[in-house]
Amino acid sequence: MLVGAQDDDLFGSAPTETTVVLARRDGSLMTPLGLAAGEVLIEIEWSGAATLRQLIRKLDRPVYLVMMAVGVLIRQGLVRATQRELEVLVEPILEWVRVPRVNAMASQA
Repeated sequence: MLVGAQDDDLFGSAPTETTVVLARRDGSLMTPLGLAAGEVLIEIEWSGAATLRQLIRKLDRPVYLVMMAVGVLIRQGLVRATQRELEVLVEPILEWVRVPRVNAMASQA
């Protein structure tokens, strides 16, 4: 449902000057997509790699949203997807390594 417009105005009659569509009540797709992308990235970082089917089963998100999230992460260069027979394997491009912090004062002495 759209805020600022009547149902009649949306589908039945031509828009008038008083019809103003401000925003969707159900929200934008960007927030759920960002959350799903974050969940996919966390899962991939923890497991090292996962098939698209495993991600869809593990995450509590609609199939289309998980697939879009994987696409976003591919475009950002954070993961890669390769087809292995009937499966699509999603794996991280970079592996995060924790580097110990060196005390700047100790290195000068």
